[in-house]
Amino acid sequence: MPPSSDLKHATHAERRRRDAPSKGTPNKNPFPPIRFCGHVPKSDGAVGARVVMFSGCKDSQESADVSDTGAFGVPVHAGRGGAGGACTNAMLRFLSDDRHGDTWVSLLVSMQSYLAREGYDQVPQLSVGHRDFKLTDPFSVLHPKCKGPGHLSGKTRAVFIGINYPGSACPLAGACNDVDAMRRYITTRGFADDKHSIRILKDVGGDAGAGDVTPTKTNIEAALAWLVSGAQDGDSLFLHYSGHGSKKTDTNHDEEDGFDEVLLPCDFMEEDAGKKRILLDDDIYRAIVAPLPTGVSLVAVMDCCHSGTLLDLPYTCVLTSQQVQRLEEEAQLDIPITRTTPVGVDALAGVCNA
Repeated sequence: MPPSSDLKHATHAERRRRDAPSKGTPNKNPFPPIRFCGHVPKSDGAVGARVVMFSGCKDSQESADVSDTGAFGVPVHAGRGGAGGACTNAMLRFLSDDRHGDTWVSLLVSMQSYLAREGYDQVPQLSVGHRDFKLTDPFSVLHPKCKGPGHLSGKTRAVFIGINYPGSACPLAGACNDVDAMRRYITTRGFADDKHSIRILKDVGGDAGAGDVTPTKTNIEAALAWLVSGAQDGDSLFLHYSGHGSKKTDTNHDEEDGFDEVLLPCDFMEEDAGKKRILLDDDIYRAIVAPLPTGVSLVAVMDCCHSGTLLDLPYTCVLTSQQVQRLEEEAQLDIPITRTTPVGVDALAGVCNA
């Protein structure tokens, strides 16, 4: 996508020249600045609300479904183990260990480093809606104005979507388990756990009596609309998705890599007017990012393939390997932000482009 007018676009060659130290000049900081990749400048490139997304991998990657998440070392009180997504369970491993002091960037690096050590190719991503977002702020699913679980600054709302696709040609084993585990986590961190504050969409193990519904495209769209409806300054919103993600050819030419990122509802193989029932990143942006007023907080965890820019947020944190190694001593610095451009490929275009 083209860069916004108020931010300079840097090519890969330009970034290499910019980041290289000058010959003969001592480099007091041996690490290049943390960079943010610009995506989808829908207006001026910034989002008024505080929107943050952890995604399971880069746009060009796939995200693993793990048969036994017990190997991730998630504490017993955080869930019952079993199958689940690598991203969700890597996150819960560090959020549920009863440590304090996690920042947004330290959590990201912990997830990335752990998955790399365990042999996973996927690299979790952190995207935000505004360039002034502070990576070293304390991580919290609550609005920054909240003083803790018992001192909220507004209402809480959460939507959880888990899709195992039973009986299909592409079943998953642990997506619905992920929903249960993440729900347990956020409701111990201040989110209300009642039918007025939470929507659950699962295709395995749902409780219709409690209001759970099947994650069809129509139901997902309704849940996303409910999540942001009536949102006001101080409200804390949360979205968790665990299921299949894909990519399809971009037809409106607003994607720099030529592909839209896609969520696959449980009925994605069915068609309406000749089109598959899928949700494009453009659709998701219009549903839950664009409508949010300034002062609202939305945290999203999207555990699926090709999810790096799934909310079409304008900035994605990019860390070098050196920065990862030295994160603890660098984390307290005010790190400058510049803009770069990622690339991606499509692994499942055959389904979504049909």
